[in-house]
Amino acid sequence: MPLSALVLGGLVITVYAGLYFLARPTTQVALGTPIRQDDFTYTVVHAAKAQTLAVNGQSIRARGSFYIVTVRLDNNAVRVPFEWRDDIALLVDAHGNKYRVDTNALAAAPAYERERSVPAGQNASFMLVFDVPKTIEQPLLVFDNGIMMGDAFNFVAYRRMGVVMP
Repeated sequence: MPLSALVLGGLVITVYAGLYFLARPTTQVALGTPIRQDDFTYTVVHAAKAQTLAVNGQSIRARGSFYIVTVRLDNNAVRVPFEWRDDIALLVDAHGNKYRVDTNALAAAPAYERERSVPAGQNASFMLVFDVPKTIEQPLLVFDNGIMMGDAFNFVAYRRMGVVMP
C-alpha cells in the first residue's frame, strides 16, 4: 500500500475523530424534533422537571432537580436491531457540564422499560431520569452513540444538536 494512501486514510480518521470528540451542541432544537444518526432516529417526546418521583406510594427526592425525559427511538434499519443504552443520552448545561442518567432513580421509576433491544423497522420509547443541580442553566439533552457509517456522510451532525429542556 503506498504511503500516500496510508497518510490520506490517517488524515480522514483524524478528521472524523476530531469532529466526534470536539462536537458540541451548536444547534438547539425543540421537543419533538427528530435527530437522525445513521438508520436510527431519536425524538424527545416528553420532558418535565420535578423535585420528587412517586414510586409505589413512596417519594424519591432529588438531590437537586429531576429531569424526567421520554425518548422515542425509531429503528429505520432493514436488518439490524438497535441496542438502547441509557448512557447514550446526557444533559449538558450552558457551561459544558455533563450529567448522566441517575440509574438509582431510573430503576425505581414505575415506567422503566427493561427491554432494551429495538428490532429493525420498529420503535420503542425509553424513560430517562437525570438528577441535576437546581441551579442548572440552559440544559440541553444530547445524544452520544459513537460514529456510524451514516455519520461519515454528514460529519457527525447528530452530535451537534441539543434538545432544549423546559
